[in-house]
Formats: sequence, C-alpha cells, structure tokens
Amino acid sequence: MVAARELDRVTVRVAVDRYLDGVARAVAGHSLAATTAANYRRDLAEFVELAGPETVLDDITGAQLDDIVLAYGARPDGRFRGNRDGGSAVPAPGSTKTRGAGATRRFQSSVSRFFERATRERWVEANPVLDAEVRVKRPRTSDPARKAVPTPVAKALLDGTTATPPGAATKPGADRDLGPRDELIFRLLLETGIRVSELCGIDQADIEERIVGEGSGADGDYATQTWLRVLGKGSKERWVPLSPGTVAMVEAYVAGSRPTPQPRTVKDPETGERVVTVGVEDAERALLLTWRGLRIRPRDVQLMVKRSCDALPPRLRRRVTPHGLRHTAATVLVHHGVPVNVIKDLLGHASIATTDVYLDTVAEELVAAVNRHPLTSG
Repeated sequence: MVAARELDRVTVRVAVDRYLDGVARAVAGHSLAATTAANYRRDLAEFVELAGPETVLDDITGAQLDDIVLAYGARPDGRFRGNRDGGSAVPAPGSTKTRGAGATRRFQSSVSRFFERATRERWVEANPVLDAEVRVKRPRTSDPARKAVPTPVAKALLDGTTATPPGAATKPGADRDLGPRDELIFRLLLETGIRVSELCGIDQADIEERIVGEGSGADGDYATQTWLRVLGKGSKERWVPLSPGTVAMVEAYVAGSRPTPQPRTVKDPETGERVVTVGVEDAERALLLTWRGLRIRPRDVQLMVKRSCDALPPRLRRRVTPHGLRHTAATVLVHHGVPVNVIKDLLGHASIATTDVYLDTVAEELVAAVNRHPLTSG
C-alpha cells in the first residue's frame, strides 16, 4: 500500500507561484487558452494580497475564504479605469463602483480551481472551499447591450454612418484614418459572430485561400474560398469563410490604412523612463492595430463600438457591446433560414444548446409575428 504524501506547509505566495507555473505549461501545451490563464493570474494576484503572501496556505479556513471573496467584491471596479500593476487592477482615484457579481463569481471560481490543485498536491490537508458558505449568484437579468440589435442598427454600423462629425473633439492620434479599420471590425463581428478576444488575436497569416470543391472549367480547375483561422476558447481552432466583400475590405485596409507597427512601451517604475516591453514582431503579425501601431485589445474594440453607437441617429442610438453583435450575427442568420447546427460551427460552440442562448428575439420579428397573427390579420 502506497503511503500518503506528507503535507507540504507552503505559504500562499509559494503555492500560487507553483500553480501558475502549471498554468503556463498548460498554455504552452495548448490545453488552456491564454485569455483564461490571464484571468487566473489576475485573480490569484489579488488572492495573494487579500490572504497575505506569507500566510501558510493550510491555515486558511472556509470562513476566511468567505471574507476574502466578500473583500474582493467590495473593492472598486478598476477594470476600465486606472492602471494595472502586477496583474491586478488599480482603481482610479474617486472610483466608487464596486465589482459586480460576474467578476466576483469568476474570482471565486479561480480560487476554487487553485484549491483543487492544492488539495491534490497536499499543500492543504483539506479543501477549505468545501467549508465556505458564500455563494455568489449569477445575475438574473441579462444586460440588454449584450443582446441582438435590430437590423437597421446593424446595417447603420456596417454602412459606416457613425463617422466623427467635422469639428468634433478628438483624442491625440484620433485624426488618423481609422474608418476602414472600424468598418472592417464591424463587418467581421456581424458576418462571422467572432468573439472580441478572437477578433483581437487575428494575425494576417490567419487569412488564406483554400480549395472547397471542383470548379466549372474544362481544365479541371477548383473552386476556392477565403477562410479565417480563429483560435477560440481553450485554444480550439476553427475556420470560418469570409465573403468576397469582406476579403476586399481586408486587402484594402492592409494595403492602405493599416498603421505602421510599433513596439509596446511602459514607464520603468524606478527611473520613470519608457522601456520596451513587447517587441514590434507581435504588431507586425497582427491584422488589426491601434493608431499607435499596437495590436488592438478587447477594450479598444469595446470603446470603438460605444463611440460608433453614440454617433448613430437618435432613433437608432442604443447601448451595444461586441458580444451583442455576436448575438446579432446568430439571430439574423437563423431568421433567414440558416440551420442552427451551421450557426453553432460558425460561432465555435460545442453544443447547439449554447447556440440557442444566442438566438434573441428582435423588435421587427415581434412586429412581423403580430402582423401575421392567424386570429387578427387579414
């Protein structure tokens, strides 16, 4: 009989470092998405701070975990304001909005996964998560901005009718011609239903022409289609076709208005000088860049979508997120007769049940249903 492993009474800091080493290996082995790993690093950085880096991990109780989760949720929400340091958000001065249930649930899940590993490795005698009593509930109502938008709104965004009016105040660098890039972003979001994280991860080499069937020529030629390689959740790869119009927009953007790639820089905390942190190679690979010549990030896309929606005519203006445009892509396709299993593959879902959540009812569908009502129409 194999003897039980001896308890390893490591500190919180040491245990988290060991765990994150395993996370990095999982990313390198393509069994864990880089975005998921980044969430783990952020959440566990705050866990170390709240629990105390020199606290012995095995001494943490379920009640203390409850206090840590509540303390995390009570902190100001600094995701989109202030700076990030060491993987955790630093709220801007005067920020009073605390973290929502979604962020707190994610933090609690990250900590729970960490303690599962800690229990297997014998860093703790027993998993304290089992004794915790705080359970953060999923919000009952969904944000309307994350739902499908009416077709006229989607068409207005695609048509580029949200350009900044002449004389409007702009940020430094905003006078650069980013219109073609933004139109391409809307086209990709609404045509393919791509996730915003997947959109930002697109490299130029991810777009390629592939054979899809036999052509009509007498010399035995083959029909081809341009496809986009998408790296989704869990580093799962899928290929989605691009329409000829979208391919033309990509080619025009790359040839004419794509900014010159630049390295990403930050200030050295000790000297105050700007130092290079990411080489120019990543920006050179990326398809979509900011006006500074850096790979675009999800927050950049979210802000661009908000600015564009704010510039819509009043009758069309509403809150929209990139995720809402993903819902829109799925909803429009199903209402035009595309089979749900095809939409599932396009969105990268493992189950049709997940795809069904994306099929929203929009206003014009309700109007059409009432106008065709068998009891009152005609």
